Amino acid sequence: MRHDTDHIELFRQESYFAYLFGVTEPGFFGAIDVMTANSLLFAPRLPADYAVWLGEIKPVSFFQEKYKVKHGFLYR
Repeated sequence: MRHDTDHIELFRQESYFAYLFGVTEPGFFGAIDVMTANSLLFAPRLPADYAVWLGEIKPVSFFQEKYKVKHGFLYR
């Protein structure tokens, strides 16, 4: 199936990023201020047609609650 056109690539989060932030969705970036131990997550801006093919676009409040980021959650 690897060389067929009708499959979706399996997404695996980079292990250090997964360890630090626990994010399971693709396209996120994170930052940690080591002096204050504050963390930031940067979510991808998804186009409206994303919902047609891959499901509901979650609001920022969903990710804030899910990942418990200390200071903010930003779209990039």
